[in-house]
Amino acid sequence: MTDCTTRSGAAPLPQGGGTAQTPEQGWARRLFGYCLRHRTDLLLAFGAALVAALATATLPLVLRHVVDGLADDTGSLTPWIALLAALGAVRFGASFTRRYRSGRLSLGVQYDLRNDAFAALLRLGGAQQDGLRTGQVVSRSISDITLVQTLLQFLPNLTGNALMFLCSLVFMALLSPLLTVVALVVGPLLYLIALRSRRDLFPANWHAQQEAAEVASTVEATVTGVRVVKGFGQEERELAGLEERARGLFASRLRVVRFTGRYNPALQAVPALGQVAVPALGQVAVLALGGWMALHGRISLGTFLAFTTYLGSFVTPVRQVATLLTVWQQARAGAERVLEVVDEAPVITDAPDARELPDRPPALSWQDVTFRHGDGPPLLDGFTLDVRAGETLALIGAAGSGKSTAAALLPRFYDVPSGTVAVDGTDVRHLSLASLRSRIGYVFEESLLVSDTVRANIAYGAPDATDEQIRAAARTARADEFVERLPQGYDTVVGEQGLTLSGGQRQRIALARALVGDPAILVLDDATSAIDARVEAEIHAGLHTETRRRTTLIVAHRRSTLELADRIAVLDGGRVADIGTLDELRSRSALFRTLLSTAEPTASEPVAQAPEGGVTADLWLRDGAAGTDTDESTAVRAAQALAEAAATSGPGRAG
Repeated sequence: MTDCTTRSGAAPLPQGGGTAQTPEQGWARRLFGYCLRHRTDLLLAFGAALVAALATATLPLVLRHVVDGLADDTGSLTPWIALLAALGAVRFGASFTRRYRSGRLSLGVQYDLRNDAFAALLRLGGAQQDGLRTGQVVSRSISDITLVQTLLQFLPNLTGNALMFLCSLVFMALLSPLLTVVALVVGPLLYLIALRSRRDLFPANWHAQQEAAEVASTVEATVTGVRVVKGFGQEERELAGLEERARGLFASRLRVVRFTGRYNPALQAVPALGQVAVPALGQVAVLALGGWMALHGRISLGTFLAFTTYLGSFVTPVRQVATLLTVWQQARAGAERVLEVVDEAPVITDAPDARELPDRPPALSWQDVTFRHGDGPPLLDGFTLDVRAGETLALIGAAGSGKSTAAALLPRFYDVPSGTVAVDGTDVRHLSLASLRSRIGYVFEESLLVSDTVRANIAYGAPDATDEQIRAAARTARADEFVERLPQGYDTVVGEQGLTLSGGQRQRIALARALVGDPAILVLDDATSAIDARVEAEIHAGLHTETRRRTTLIVAHRRSTLELADRIAVLDGGRVADIGTLDELRSRSALFRTLLSTAEPTASEPVAQAPEGGVTADLWLRDGAAGTDTDESTAVRAAQALAEAAATSGPGRAG
């Protein structure tokens, strides 16, 4: 939304987190390397363009013989006419091949670039991904790559026309050196105009692409948070923010149009006598001088016709040079932005001697861990905690105490600058990322579901899971019952991000998604906050009765969740302030009792029953008085929940 997208058009990749590779090769050479992955299309596209150019350049010479033969009646013209037809057929076939193969080449390079950019994004560490701008990433993955595709489609044709230009120049010099010199007199001026346009067009196009990405980021944020926008009545504010971004994009695009409109007309060869364009001046001079020479017998009529045909063939190459200046600078801006994503080096990688994590419930350990985001205050400061193998341990603390941060260090979403995080006695930095993360089932508070079937969402982490495994995971997560009531059961397609389901239903499907892979470690980062306390107790009972005993780490706020843990660690200021069972902490920890006082009552506490005598005046007054206190406490809890949600948005941000 607006407050999230009003930053300047900076690159989306945080340069502080990773080291972007600085390629020794220029962007054009890098792009040529991508083209070499499709050698057949590359060779056929450019080869066909050259054949078409040679056929086109030969046609005026044959036409000259036909015209002079008709004028002088020198003999049969059948062979020359047949040659004209053959050259026309060759030109058609070569042009078709060039268009088809250049299209395949551009689409193939587009496919490779997009895949490499997406793979690079997935390799980034947590700190790098925290700095990603969705709109910038989408813009670079779609519109910027499309600019590169346009250039690759354009180049084979331009190459053929450039060859045709050179051949035409040679043939023109053979036909009439004087007319050739007159035609080329404007060449230096064209070069100077092209050089000036290159200097202006590239930065203008780069800035326009950045502004387009900012607009995409604003739209994406607003659409994603449309319920929040409507809930707080901020439609006008978001519209104003989008209008501001759109005005910036409009100004940037208009600047590009202004430069294009300034340079292209001067570079375009238009054979209209009244057109005031630089190449047209040379054309007018050639037509006037050549016509005078033909009328006075200095050159034959066929030679004059061939020369003017070659002169007309200058139109397309010079026009394409003008177009190339725009397309080239746009593609350069797009390619450099895409390659910046591709070259971003991941900070978190496998060590050369990385080991596999055994598939058994492991012990977990944090020893003297200190961690912060960038230059911010430490979220963990000397954090030390041990979780026994097969134990269920809960973390509780105020917002910003480090709960979610500690959990996010287990799968190496982040690496710690000091201290050690160990799983099964091994530093996580010495374990392979694939084996470490395959052993961890991680469930976040924000249960992101893809717009697909319930079955596909549950099987997301284990694509080869059988139907029985999917249903078993759903039963353990207490999702099977409500899924069966959906219109198509497990084949029901949930909406974008699962918005067609309630918060509790989304959390249960997310839990089933984590369980279907049968992980040895289960991390629940406030993952049952929207689930009824009774259902939550049933879920944990189901987890305990399974044959496999997991090591479970729970980030909790609700008292009902804490009651399900074997032990509870109380966090304060990025450290473990106390650890023990629920009863032990109740008796000795003032901080724990304070945290509990803001939690809602458990399902086991007595619930007021409706009076048998019905509603009376005393009851009305009593409930009215009680209502004031209840509303106040509810407001306090709501404010605390909002603060906690804001502080813990994103893994490890402040929780």
